[in-house]
Order: sequence, then C-alpha cells, then structure tokens
Amino acid sequence: MNAEKFSVSFCVILWRVIVSISSAASDRRVFTTNRTMVYNNVMKDQTKVISSLPDVMGGAPVFVGTRVPVQTLLDYIEAGETIDDFLNGFPTVQREQVIAFLEQAKDRMVELAK
Repeated sequence: MNAEKFSVSFCVILWRVIVSISSAASDRRVFTTNRTMVYNNVMKDQTKVISSLPDVMGGAPVFVGTRVPVQTLLDYIEAGETIDDFLNGFPTVQREQVIAFLEQAKDRMVELAK
C-alpha cells in the first residue's frame, strides 16, 4: 500500500472512530484523555479535547474552546500538511489539544483492533 492510500485510509478510519466515540458519549459529548503527565499545562486531571454542541458549528465535533472542526485537522493530515501548518492556520487550537486528540484516536484504534 502506498503512502497516499495509507494516509487516506487512516483518516477515514480515524473519522469513523471519532464518530463512533461521539455517538457513545454523554449528552455534552466531551471527550477526555487521562494523559496528565504530558498535557498538564492544558488542565490538571483531564484534558477536554473535542466537544460537539448543537449551537456550535451545527453540532460538528470541534476542538474545545474553538469553532475549529476536527475534520479540518484530518483534512490537513490527509493533504500531507503538518501539525504546525494546521496550528498556523488555526491559532485558537493548542498543540496539546491536537496531540491529545491524536493520542486518544490512536488508543481507540488499538482498542478496536483487540
């Protein structure tokens, strides 16, 4: 499988994981990760990474505290852009949020593979 097909496949799978997570989440649908050691500068115990509220971007999953859809990050990655490129384009998103999101998505993918 070439790198481009892998990148597209990864993004599609990652998006499906996110959608499945959001359907199983609580009413507020806020996703968290316990990576306090790495992400301690965002929040003390848990990092809110994504929220999906009907009054923010029509309910699309966005990075908490922003109006930036998670799909935008996936589009950047799919296009071969870097996290720095994404952060330069969307300064309201913190690097820690992106890393926490990718870590959580990775963890979910590993869980599904078991």
